[in-house]
Order: sequence, then C-alpha cells, then structure tokens
Amino acid sequence: QVTPEIFRQIIQRLVVREKKFRESKFSELLASLRSQIDNMDIRLIENLNERMEIVGTIGKLKKENNVAVFQQERFSEILEKMIMHGELSGLSHDFINSIFKEIHLESIRIQENIFNS
Repeated sequence: QVTPEIFRQIIQRLVVREKKFRESKFSELLASLRSQIDNMDIRLIENLNERMEIVGTIGKLKKENNVAVFQQERFSEILEKMIMHGELSGLSHDFINSIFKEIHLESIRIQENIFNS
C-alpha cells in the first residue's frame, strides 16, 4: 500500500510530456526519420517476399525429390547464425529468435501448400 508521503513523492517525480511537437525543426527531423523507417519497412517486406519466393522454389524441389518440408538441422543452423549476427549488430537474442521463428513458420506454411497442391 502507498503511504501519503510516498504518494506525494511519486506525484513530485511525474513528468508531463507533450503529445504534439511545438518546434518545427524537431517536427521536420522526426518526419524525416520516420520516412526513412517507412522506406526501410517497405524494403524489409520486399526482401521477405523475395525470400519466400525462393522458399517456394525449394518447396517444389523438395516435393519432386520426396524430401520432408521441415529440416531441423537447417533451421537450427540458420537460427544460430542469425542470432550470432544479430547480437554482433547489437540486437537481442530474443528479438532475432522470435523474428526467425516467425519467418520459418511462414516458410513451412508455403512449402506445405506446395506439397498439398
């Protein structure tokens, strides 16, 4: 439970921040940075799409050669390599792990669709 004294201290430490930007230079810089992020996000989607096209080609090859969709060794190899690269780039293990697990799930979904068609 919070005592009146601790509540007073909490209130004194509160910092009210602005919701809108007042300075035009700040607003312009923020807009420019956000635009750069938007462009990177578009490239990220384009790269993921290109990756999934290759995944589809691999799926067709696996189907033609009666090879299972899921290859644990390959996934472990990719995940280990990408986590190491991500950490060297300053990204957290958990972040890279979750991204590549999602990419892998989508890759499996694409290849399973190929096997079932």
